[in-house]
Amino acid sequence: MGKRREKRLRKGAQEVRDAMDKVADKNNSLNRVTTLEEVDAAYKVRSDNKTRTTLRAFEHSEARMKDLRTQRLRTSRSWNKLGASERRFVQKVGHDEEQSKSK
Repeated sequence: MGKRREKRLRKGAQEVRDAMDKVADKNNSLNRVTTLEEVDAAYKVRSDNKTRTTLRAFEHSEARMKDLRTQRLRTSRSWNKLGASERRFVQKVGHDEEQSKSK
């Protein structure tokens, strides 16, 4: 879990943490089930109304939306910076090659 998300959970949201742990438990994983009973048990954990509403309220909260927006902006900026430095490097290499040919 990300640091920002973890920080939000520290602010007294034990109910959200419990719901996340309940859904993330490896016994409730749909990837590891082998019998229909295990599928039903995993489905019941996920479809429990209290668990669903708790997680949905957390994931769609104003603070979470702000975090997601900030994360998208930071990612975009990082890619833009990486692309700009890549272009500068390519230009420098091209310029150096051109000068070495003219000598």
